[in-house]
Amino acid sequence: MDDGDIVVAGTSDLGCELPWTSGSADSTFAGEFEGFVARLDEGLDLEWLTYLGGEDWDTNLTLAVRRRTNGLVVGMSTPSSDMPIHGMEWPGGYVGSSDVYLCELDGEGRNILWGGYLGGTASDGLESMTVDDADHLIVGMNSNSLDLPTTGDALGRPTDEWTHGYVATIDLSQRSLENATYLPANASHELRGLGVMNGSVLAVGGMLTDYSTDYFIPTSSAWDTTLEGYSEGYLVRFTNEVVVGVEDLAFEVDVELPRVVLTWYAVDADRFEAVVQRGTTRRRLPISTDGATCRCEDVLGLSEMEVQGIYSVRHVSEPEKVLYEYVLDPARPVMRSSMRISTTPTHLLFQSQDFTDDPTEIAVFDLRGAAF
Repeated sequence: MDDGDIVVAGTSDLGCELPWTSGSADSTFAGEFEGFVARLDEGLDLEWLTYLGGEDWDTNLTLAVRRRTNGLVVGMSTPSSDMPIHGMEWPGGYVGSSDVYLCELDGEGRNILWGGYLGGTASDGLESMTVDDADHLIVGMNSNSLDLPTTGDALGRPTDEWTHGYVATIDLSQRSLENATYLPANASHELRGLGVMNGSVLAVGGMLTDYSTDYFIPTSSAWDTTLEGYSEGYLVRFTNEVVVGVEDLAFEVDVELPRVVLTWYAVDADRFEAVVQRGTTRRRLPISTDGATCRCEDVLGLSEMEVQGIYSVRHVSEPEKVLYEYVLDPARPVMRSSMRISTTPTHLLFQSQDFTDDPTEIAVFDLRGAAF
């Protein structure tokens, strides 16, 4: 892949004929919904396009670039049983009413280098996948099957046909299934996404219902240990072998003028710096800890309540990276607001809410300097 090239994948409806290119891996539209993969140059001109699908519906096409070979790993959910199978070590045949199909295209879209199914006897759907720095393909699925393959360190196997999350790691150099586990629960839950931190540590997030507490037991360091309401988000952190806990930060700010209080989960207060800036005046706030959370408090004078205040928290070792920022605007008074943040080495995913008429806001911030 050349720098600046763009690769897209999707599904084409019956009757929507795409401009497939000569010599592509698949030039036929075989099903009612057909997958496709296309490569564009930086000027958005089409370089090549290939169909990728079977005799039935092919959906949820997902792409991951394999840096070691410059190939394109493609995944999809499909009830098509006629996809090409070759070149892998795990049992890759079609099994259920809908399986996940995985394959690798060369960088020119001409050849399927290997391909096979990953599924059980019921319905299985692809949700997310990525390739880590060690050349592992990590696949996140939602499944109603009870017989997906698992490895020795698996967390367990469901005993009912609720929807359950499932994660598998495939060694692309050997094309073999390395690790696989369900995320079992006693009620329906869905895996919604996964990501790699520090090159190899996997974080998985999703949604579960209030019936799922028997299996989803928070770790002692978790910032949220309660399941409230009918459904709740969850975040699980893996190594290559086992679950090791929750890697997350949660910031909350309570505003009851003249007092502003910031709290977040962390054991060691010395790692952080909290400051407030009003105009050209910048002041550090003392941070205290109770061994589980950090806390800083600012008590405003009358004149300070009339000036916008910007509160921020940073790591002492990396002061250029803002972990959290809250703007107290006197023109827009707020009785209480809160924010929860999921962290990676490069990005923050956060949800904020203030108890006015404004809706909840969700955004992603790039710590390397990019904007929202």
